[in-house]
Amino acid sequence: MSNFSLARNERLYLTQESTYGTAVAPGNSNYCRHIKLGLNNKVALLNRRDKTGTRSVMRGIRGRAEAKWSTEMSLVTSGSGANPDATVLFNMLFGAAPTSRAWSLSDSIITGNIWSYRTPSTLDQRVGLGAVLQTATFTLGQDVAEWTAEGECMYVLGSNFYSAADATQKGGLGSFPAEPGAPVSAGDIIAGFTGSIVVDGVTLAEIHTATIKVNTGNALVKDTFGSYYATRAEGDERNITFGFTLDDNDSVGHETLKEVADSKTAIDAVVTVGTVTDNMFTFTVKNIQLESPDLDDNQRLFRATYGDSRAHATSLSLKDEFAMAIS
Repeated sequence: MSNFSLARNERLYLTQESTYGTAVAPGNSNYCRHIKLGLNNKVALLNRRDKTGTRSVMRGIRGRAEAKWSTEMSLVTSGSGANPDATVLFNMLFGAAPTSRAWSLSDSIITGNIWSYRTPSTLDQRVGLGAVLQTATFTLGQDVAEWTAEGECMYVLGSNFYSAADATQKGGLGSFPAEPGAPVSAGDIIAGFTGSIVVDGVTLAEIHTATIKVNTGNALVKDTFGSYYATRAEGDERNITFGFTLDDNDSVGHETLKEVADSKTAIDAVVTVGTVTDNMFTFTVKNIQLESPDLDDNQRLFRATYGDSRAHATSLSLKDEFAMAIS
Protein backbone atom coordinates (compact mmCIF):
# COMPACT_ATOMS: atom_id res chain seq x y z
CA MET A 1 0.00 0.00 0.00
CA SER A 2 1.28 3.45 -0.89
CA ASN A 3 2.35 5.91 1.77
CA PHE A 4 0.92 9.41 1.88
CA SER A 5 2.17 12.52 3.66
CA LEU A 6 0.16 14.88 5.83
CA ALA A 7 0.87 18.44 4.69
CA ARG A 8 1.22 19.51 8.33
CA ASN A 9 4.15 17.11 8.75
CA GLU A 10 6.54 18.97 6.43
CA ARG A 11 9.73 20.47 7.88
CA LEU A 12 11.66 23.28 6.21
CA TYR A 13 15.43 23.75 6.50
CA LEU A 14 17.48 26.63 5.08
CA THR A 15 21.19 26.59 4.24
CA GLN A 16 23.39 29.21 2.61
CA GLU A 17 25.57 28.30 -0.35
CA SER A 18 29.18 29.38 -0.65
CA THR A 19 29.26 28.31 -4.32
CA TYR A 20 26.23 28.69 -6.58
CA GLY A 21 24.44 25.40 -7.17
CA THR A 22 26.53 23.44 -4.66
CA ALA A 23 24.38 22.06 -1.87
CA VAL A 24 25.08 22.60 1.82
CA ALA A 25 23.52 19.82 3.89
CA PRO A 26 21.22 20.96 6.72
CA GLY A 27 21.80 20.58 10.42
CA ASN A 28 19.42 20.76 13.36
CA SER A 29 19.92 24.53 13.69
CA ASN A 30 18.86 25.13 10.06
CA TYR A 31 15.23 24.20 10.79
CA CYS A 32 12.70 26.97 10.15
CA ARG A 33 8.99 26.74 10.93
CA HIS A 34 6.74 27.82 8.07
CA ILE A 35 3.12 28.10 6.96
CA LYS A 36 3.39 27.21 3.27
CA LEU A 37 6.14 26.11 0.90
CA GLY A 38 6.11 25.91 -2.87
CA LEU A 39 9.06 24.11 -4.46
CA ASN A 40 8.61 22.93 -8.03
CA ASN A 41 10.49 22.27 -11.25
CA LYS A 42 9.32 23.37 -14.66
CA VAL A 43 11.05 21.49 -17.47
CA ALA A 44 10.40 22.72 -21.01
CA LEU A 45 9.15 20.43 -23.76
CA LEU A 46 10.70 21.11 -27.17
CA ASN A 47 8.68 20.39 -30.31
CA ARG A 48 9.58 21.00 -33.96
CA ARG A 49 7.47 23.66 -35.68
CA ASP A 50 7.75 22.08 -39.11
CA LYS A 51 4.68 21.16 -41.09
CA THR A 52 4.10 17.41 -41.00
CA GLY A 53 1.57 17.11 -43.82
CA THR A 54 -1.08 16.27 -41.23
CA ARG A 55 -2.60 18.06 -38.25
CA SER A 56 -0.73 15.77 -35.85
CA VAL A 57 2.64 16.41 -34.24
CA MET A 58 5.44 14.08 -33.21
CA ARG A 59 6.55 13.87 -29.63
CA GLY A 60 9.22 16.32 -28.46
CA ILE A 61 12.32 16.22 -26.30
CA ARG A 62 13.32 17.65 -22.96
CA GLY A 63 14.38 21.30 -22.89
CA ARG A 64 15.85 23.59 -20.25
CA ALA A 65 14.90 23.19 -16.59
CA GLU A 66 14.03 25.98 -14.21
CA ALA A 67 12.39 26.02 -10.80
CA LYS A 68 10.40 28.28 -8.53
CA TRP A 69 10.08 28.46 -4.78
CA SER A 70 7.84 30.42 -2.42
CA THR A 71 7.19 30.43 1.29
CA GLU A 72 4.92 32.04 3.83
CA MET A 73 5.90 32.11 7.49
CA SER A 74 5.45 33.89 10.77
CA LEU A 75 7.71 36.84 11.50
CA VAL A 76 9.55 35.71 14.62
CA THR A 77 12.90 36.18 16.29
CA SER A 78 14.85 33.57 18.20
CA GLY A 79 15.14 35.59 21.41
CA SER A 80 18.16 35.99 23.68
CA GLY A 81 20.18 37.86 21.05
CA ALA A 82 20.28 34.92 18.61
CA ASN A 83 19.59 35.22 14.90
CA PRO A 84 16.12 34.06 13.79
CA ASP A 85 15.34 30.76 12.07
CA ALA A 86 14.82 32.58 8.75
CA THR A 87 18.27 34.21 8.82
CA VAL A 88 19.33 32.60 5.53
CA LEU A 89 16.29 34.08 3.77
CA PHE A 90 16.97 37.49 5.30
CA ASN A 91 20.60 37.24 4.13
CA MET A 92 19.36 36.42 0.63
CA LEU A 93 16.95 39.36 0.80
CA PHE A 94 19.61 41.91 1.78
CA GLY A 95 22.62 40.32 0.09
CA ALA A 96 24.56 40.33 3.36
CA ALA A 97 24.71 38.76 6.79
CA PRO A 98 23.54 40.81 9.78
CA THR A 99 25.66 42.81 12.19
CA SER A 100 24.26 42.42 15.71
CA ARG A 101 20.92 41.32 14.23
CA ALA A 102 20.72 44.33 11.92
CA TRP A 103 20.57 43.92 8.13
CA SER A 104 21.59 46.51 5.54
CA LEU A 105 21.42 46.29 1.77
CA SER A 106 24.35 45.04 -0.29
CA ASP A 107 24.77 44.65 -4.03
CA SER A 108 26.06 41.11 -3.46
CA ILE A 109 23.80 38.16 -4.29
CA ILE A 110 23.52 35.31 -1.80
CA THR A 111 22.18 31.93 -2.96
CA GLY A 112 20.82 29.20 -0.75
CA ASN A 113 19.23 25.77 -0.44
CA ILE A 114 15.62 25.21 0.55
CA TRP A 115 15.07 21.74 2.00
CA SER A 116 11.67 20.07 2.40
CA TYR A 117 11.47 16.92 4.51
CA ARG A 118 8.30 14.88 4.90
CA THR A 119 7.05 11.88 6.86
CA PRO A 120 7.49 9.02 6.15
CA SER A 121 11.07 9.20 4.90
CA THR A 122 10.24 6.89 1.96
CA LEU A 123 8.46 9.83 0.34
CA ASP A 124 10.38 12.18 -1.94
CA GLN A 125 12.42 14.59 0.17
CA ARG A 126 13.33 17.70 -1.82
CA VAL A 127 15.88 20.49 -2.01
CA GLY A 128 15.88 23.64 -4.10
CA LEU A 129 19.46 24.21 -5.28
CA GLY A 130 20.92 27.57 -6.29
CA ALA A 131 17.99 29.56 -4.95
CA VAL A 132 17.79 33.36 -5.20
CA LEU A 133 15.22 35.52 -3.44
CA GLN A 134 13.36 37.85 -5.79
CA THR A 135 10.46 39.36 -3.81
CA ALA A 136 9.45 39.67 -0.17
CA THR A 137 6.37 41.22 1.40
CA PHE A 138 5.91 42.27 5.01
CA THR A 139 2.23 42.89 5.82
CA LEU A 140 1.70 44.80 9.05
CA GLY A 141 -1.50 45.02 11.04
CA GLN A 142 -2.36 41.31 11.01
CA ASP A 143 -3.32 39.40 14.15
CA VAL A 144 -0.08 37.43 13.86
CA ALA A 145 2.91 39.06 12.15
CA GLU A 146 3.72 37.19 8.93
CA TRP A 147 5.77 37.64 5.78
CA THR A 148 6.19 35.98 2.39
CA ALA A 149 9.13 35.43 0.05
CA GLU A 150 9.62 33.83 -3.35
CA GLY A 151 12.20 33.38 -6.06
CA GLU A 152 13.92 31.07 -8.51
CA CYS A 153 16.24 28.13 -8.06
CA MET A 154 18.44 26.14 -10.39
CA TYR A 155 16.76 22.78 -9.81
CA VAL A 156 14.60 20.93 -7.29
CA LEU A 157 16.23 17.58 -6.53
CA GLY A 158 14.14 14.77 -5.06
CA SER A 159 15.63 12.04 -2.90
CA ASN A 160 13.90 9.27 -4.85
CA PHE A 161 15.34 10.62 -8.11
CA TYR A 162 18.87 11.04 -6.76
CA SER A 163 20.36 7.86 -8.29
CA ALA A 164 19.13 8.87 -11.77
CA ALA A 165 20.11 12.54 -11.43
CA ASP A 166 22.98 14.03 -13.41
CA ALA A 167 25.93 15.79 -11.78
CA THR A 168 24.36 19.26 -11.95
CA GLN A 169 21.08 18.03 -10.50
CA LYS A 170 22.94 16.45 -7.58
CA GLY A 171 24.52 19.77 -6.63
CA GLY A 172 27.73 18.15 -5.44
CA LEU A 173 25.96 15.77 -3.04
CA GLY A 174 27.41 12.30 -2.63
CA SER A 175 24.00 11.13 -1.46
CA PHE A 176 20.76 12.80 -0.47
CA PRO A 177 21.20 13.76 3.20
CA ALA A 178 18.83 12.31 5.75
CA GLU A 179 16.81 14.76 7.79
CA PRO A 180 18.59 15.99 10.94
CA GLY A 181 17.36 14.09 13.97
CA ALA A 182 16.70 16.89 16.44
CA PRO A 183 15.61 20.10 14.67
CA VAL A 184 15.57 23.21 16.84
CA SER A 185 13.25 26.19 16.39
CA ALA A 186 12.78 29.18 18.66
CA GLY A 187 10.83 32.40 18.69
CA ASP A 188 7.74 33.79 20.35
CA ILE A 189 4.63 34.92 18.51
CA ILE A 190 4.42 38.62 17.60
CA ALA A 191 1.05 40.34 17.45
CA GLY A 192 1.20 42.01 14.06
CA PHE A 193 -0.99 44.92 15.12
CA THR A 194 1.31 46.03 17.96
CA GLY A 195 4.28 48.38 17.78
CA SER A 196 4.51 51.76 16.10
CA ILE A 197 4.56 53.33 12.66
CA VAL A 198 6.28 56.67 12.27
CA VAL A 199 6.07 58.43 8.90
CA ASP A 200 7.85 61.75 8.33
CA GLY A 201 8.45 61.96 12.08
CA VAL A 202 4.75 61.61 12.91
CA THR A 203 3.41 58.58 14.79
CA LEU A 204 0.33 57.41 12.90
CA ALA A 205 -2.09 56.24 15.56
CA GLU A 206 -4.99 55.93 13.12
CA ILE A 207 -3.27 53.46 10.80
CA HIS A 208 -4.91 50.14 9.95
CA THR A 209 -2.48 48.30 7.68
CA ALA A 210 0.91 48.87 6.12
CA THR A 211 2.87 46.88 3.58
CA ILE A 212 6.56 46.82 2.72
CA LYS A 213 7.40 45.15 -0.59
CA VAL A 214 10.93 44.36 -1.73
CA ASN A 215 11.88 43.36 -5.25
CA THR A 216 15.58 42.53 -5.13
CA GLY A 217 16.11 42.44 -8.89
CA ASN A 218 17.84 39.08 -8.45
CA ALA A 219 17.46 36.45 -11.17
CA LEU A 220 19.15 33.37 -12.59
CA VAL A 221 20.86 33.23 -15.98
CA LYS A 222 18.82 30.59 -17.80
CA ASP A 223 19.95 31.00 -21.42
CA THR A 224 23.61 29.93 -21.33
CA PHE A 225 24.51 27.94 -24.45
CA GLY A 226 25.25 24.30 -23.71
CA SER A 227 23.48 24.16 -20.35
CA TYR A 228 20.10 22.73 -19.43
CA TYR A 229 20.18 24.68 -16.14
CA ALA A 230 20.64 28.22 -14.91
CA THR A 231 24.38 28.81 -14.65
CA ARG A 232 24.69 31.71 -12.20
CA ALA A 233 22.88 34.49 -10.39
CA GLU A 234 22.65 38.08 -11.58
CA GLY A 235 21.05 41.25 -10.25
CA ASP A 236 19.24 44.34 -11.49
CA GLU A 237 17.75 47.45 -9.91
CA ARG A 238 16.02 47.03 -6.56
CA ASN A 239 12.48 48.30 -6.05
CA ILE A 240 11.28 48.83 -2.48
CA THR A 241 7.85 50.26 -1.72
CA PHE A 242 5.85 51.27 1.32
CA GLY A 243 2.08 51.65 1.40
CA PHE A 244 -0.46 52.15 4.17
CA THR A 245 -4.12 52.85 4.98
CA LEU A 246 -5.39 55.07 7.78
CA ASP A 247 -8.53 56.92 8.82
CA ASP A 248 -8.69 60.30 7.14
CA ASN A 249 -8.56 63.20 9.60
CA ASP A 250 -7.61 66.85 9.88
CA SER A 251 -4.53 66.46 12.07
CA VAL A 252 -1.44 68.45 11.14
CA GLY A 253 0.51 65.24 10.62
CA HIS A 254 -1.95 63.78 8.16
CA GLU A 255 -2.35 67.03 6.27
CA THR A 256 1.42 67.15 5.94
CA LEU A 257 1.39 63.64 4.44
CA LYS A 258 -1.10 64.77 1.80
CA GLU A 259 1.09 67.76 0.97
CA VAL A 260 4.31 65.76 0.62
CA ALA A 261 2.47 63.16 -1.46
CA ASP A 262 1.55 65.82 -4.00
CA SER A 263 4.90 67.61 -3.87
CA LYS A 264 6.83 64.30 -3.97
CA THR A 265 9.02 65.45 -1.11
CA ALA A 266 11.06 62.47 0.16
CA ILE A 267 10.18 61.25 3.65
CA ASP A 268 11.24 58.35 5.89
CA ALA A 269 9.19 55.67 7.65
CA VAL A 270 10.18 53.64 10.69
CA VAL A 271 7.95 50.66 11.40
CA THR A 272 8.31 48.57 14.57
CA VAL A 273 6.33 45.35 14.94
CA GLY A 274 6.01 43.97 18.45
CA THR A 275 6.45 45.47 21.91
CA VAL A 276 8.42 42.82 23.79
CA THR A 277 12.16 43.39 24.16
CA ASP A 278 14.24 40.98 22.08
CA ASN A 279 11.14 40.12 20.03
CA MET A 280 10.62 43.21 17.88
CA PHE A 281 11.35 43.88 14.22
CA THR A 282 12.11 47.44 13.13
CA PHE A 283 11.99 48.32 9.43
CA THR A 284 13.46 51.59 8.18
CA VAL A 285 12.33 52.73 4.74
CA LYS A 286 14.00 55.93 3.54
CA ASN A 287 13.38 58.66 0.99
CA ILE A 288 9.86 57.56 0.13
CA GLN A 289 8.02 59.61 -2.45
CA LEU A 290 4.41 58.97 -1.51
CA GLU A 291 1.66 58.20 -3.98
CA SER A 292 -1.25 60.62 -3.67
CA PRO A 293 -3.87 59.10 -1.35
CA ASP A 294 -7.15 57.53 -2.46
CA LEU A 295 -10.11 58.41 -0.24
CA ASP A 296 -12.56 55.57 0.36
CA ASP A 297 -16.07 56.31 1.66
CA ASN A 298 -17.08 52.65 1.82
CA GLN A 299 -16.45 52.50 5.57
CA ARG A 300 -18.05 54.22 8.55
CA LEU A 301 -15.11 56.64 8.42
CA PHE A 302 -13.32 57.93 5.34
CA ARG A 303 -10.11 56.03 4.84
CA ALA A 304 -7.03 57.27 3.02
CA THR A 305 -4.90 54.72 1.22
CA TYR A 306 -1.38 55.63 0.17
CA GLY A 307 -0.48 53.12 -2.53
CA ASP A 308 2.85 51.36 -2.89
CA SER A 309 5.30 54.27 -2.83
CA ARG A 310 8.90 53.84 -3.88
CA ALA A 311 11.85 54.29 -1.53
CA HIS A 312 15.23 55.62 -2.66
CA ALA A 313 18.80 55.62 -1.40
CA THR A 314 20.12 58.80 0.20
CA SER A 315 23.16 58.37 -2.04
CA LEU A 316 24.22 55.60 -4.39
CA SER A 317 27.05 54.58 -2.10
CA LEU A 318 24.88 54.28 1.01
CA LYS A 319 22.24 51.84 -0.31
CA ASP A 320 20.12 52.79 2.71
CA GLU A 321 16.61 52.74 1.23
CA PHE A 322 15.70 49.72 3.37
CA ALA A 323 17.06 48.22 6.56
CA MET A 324 15.82 45.80 9.21
CA ALA A 325 16.85 45.22 12.81
CA ILE A 326 15.75 42.97 15.66
CA SER A 327 15.72 44.33 19.18
